[in-house]
Amino acid sequence: MTVAEYTQMLAGIILVGLGFGLPSIVYQNDKLAPAYQVLIHMGTGCLVMTLVSFWTGWIPVKAGFWPAFLTIAGEIAVAFIVWLIFYQQEKKLARKMNNRIKQLKK
Repeated sequence: MTVAEYTQMLAGIILVGLGFGLPSIVYQNDKLAPAYQVLIHMGTGCLVMTLVSFWTGWIPVKAGFWPAFLTIAGEIAVAFIVWLIFYQQEKKLARKMNNRIKQLKK
């Protein structure tokens, strides 16, 4: 890998991180329905990830439509699986905190 390719990959990783990280601020807006929050956060993140994937060559465009399509679908599926894991973890934590608050009020 050349220095230019390495730099492009590093920039791609940073951009994908920003693409998912920055839109997560939407979860601080209680006026938005949770479905819209997820749509904004994950939609932006997946769009940025897909665009960066084309730019960096992570999607095998030269291999044809199906390999490229399956790569994109796989990236999006993995992104939602990671989101679901974090969602379940946060939901469990919130449940524990709420139960503890109820115990303290008794």
